[in-house]
Amino acid sequence: MTLSSHASLRALLLGAIGCQAASSDAPTTPMEDVVDVAAPQSDASDAVAAPDVPDEPLCVAPVPVLLANGGPSGFVKCADGAINRVASAAFEPVNTGEACHGDEVGGGCLTDDECSAGPNGRCIHYPVSDGGPFCNCEYACATDDDCAAGTVCVPAELGENATYPRCVAAACKHGDDCPSGECGLADFFNGCYQETQLRCRDAEKDACHSDDDCADARVVFTCDVEAVGSAFECVSVSCDIGRPLLVAGTPRVAPTVRRPDWSGALA
Repeated sequence: MTLSSHASLRALLLGAIGCQAASSDAPTTPMEDVVDVAAPQSDASDAVAAPDVPDEPLCVAPVPVLLANGGPSGFVKCADGAINRVASAAFEPVNTGEACHGDEVGGGCLTDDECSAGPNGRCIHYPVSDGGPFCNCEYACATDDDCAAGTVCVPAELGENATYPRCVAAACKHGDDCPSGECGLADFFNGCYQETQLRCRDAEKDACHSDDDCADARVVFTCDVEAVGSAFECVSVSCDIGRPLLVAGTPRVAPTVRRPDWSGALA
């Protein structure tokens, strides 16, 4: 077989399998310019974005907050003073508040037996109000199971002037419920009543993280939540019910005197 016959046969075989005979006259393509069509080509539109990583918790060097008896409270205190709940805990459902005297001017009870709407009810004396001393029922909780949906049990040690573990509004129960990893405690007395609640801390919405962020030489501010559902912000007393002067816990008021000079005669 001649050389030209070999070339013709080779070209025929290559054509049968979809290849093309190389020609010595054809330009050669550098290897770095060759694209492997079998390999998937990268496309910016197909790039997978990195998953969002939550911000690092703002609570630095947390220390467990202990109960008066040395037991765990389920809360920690950050280095800047902020308080966060990290777990549930069990408490002694004891109310150390003053019992109703029986001679108060109003209220919802006179004896503990009348406080049966919940567990561990006690009829407690409140010394001062707009109309004078009154009594009301208070119900101590032992665990979160004693509380209604949307509330958790917070010990007395975590509430200003609190005398018993009580159920408080809670948008979170611990840090795992919050993108920030922080389920913060807000305990704010607005001048009329105490508002205690739990809410996720949010660095984008909150104006402060602790009381240290609210220093002011003129007004006492605390980093709390003023209303349910709002963010942490620097707040101060905003409610005034005209409480009388207290001396040794007793209100000092002027005596009542009947007098007609405050009214005018009708035509």
